[in-house]
Amino acid sequence: MDCSYQAYSDNGAQLKKLISEYQKLLVEEKMLTDSTAKSYRNFFQEIANGNEFTHVPSKSFFQQLQTIEQPNRILIQECQSRILKDSSNYDMNKLRMLEKAISSVQNSGDLQLSLVANQILSVLSEKDFELDYYKLRTMMLFDVLNVDYGIDNKLRTSTGKVIEHDLTTAFKISTNEKNEIFANGQKVSIQQLKEKVKEYERKNENSSIIAISASRETMYQTYIEVQNTITSAIKSLRDKKALSEFQIEFDKLTEEQKESIKSVYPIEIVETKPE
Repeated sequence: MDCSYQAYSDNGAQLKKLISEYQKLLVEEKMLTDSTAKSYRNFFQEIANGNEFTHVPSKSFFQQLQTIEQPNRILIQECQSRILKDSSNYDMNKLRMLEKAISSVQNSGDLQLSLVANQILSVLSEKDFELDYYKLRTMMLFDVLNVDYGIDNKLRTSTGKVIEHDLTTAFKISTNEKNEIFANGQKVSIQQLKEKVKEYERKNENSSIIAISASRETMYQTYIEVQNTITSAIKSLRDKKALSEFQIEFDKLTEEQKESIKSVYPIEIVETKPE
């Protein structure tokens, strides 16, 4: 985390404050029992056991992250690469083990949240969750708990079978071993990706399909960032549509009203294997 903090002009002061404040929110909203490391590990254990959550945090960590000054992305990427390269200097190579464990699920073609949780539990001890690095990982996962916005969002039938879709007109997003992001073959920043997703969704509405592929070397943090950017872009379109039709934000609509907005801007994401 020290390496990451140095990529910020304020040496991570705002990020540290955000992590602390978001942890308080998670406790207040009973997503975590308390701020102890045990509570974080119990959170992953609940997911690994297949238990469903009845609600998600009232605030998105990713969206909160966008409100603070952004780090130098090149420095962040260099930092992440250096951390993994030098992971032999750390206890039991846990950083590398964590990335490898999650990558194995990410590339298995069945990226379910419970599988991710099991892999995390197989690597991290309770004591590890005393560190901001792993708390940050957890906060990012809270953003994908909602089944409508979640990792486990392959297109499936009611029986759980994956539906085959023609991806000819899909919006294709890919990441490579350098954690670079591509939209329909064009290299983009995370902000450019958000705008391109919104442009595609506005044009295609309920026929929209987004196809994501990630190389085995892509860091999980980059993958989550891409996922959250997609859902953030669609949420902004839903909010705009809700304000236009009902004069109220999407999250405050009735379930019936929400369904009418979702029918225009659904979240349809397919995970594909890298070419």
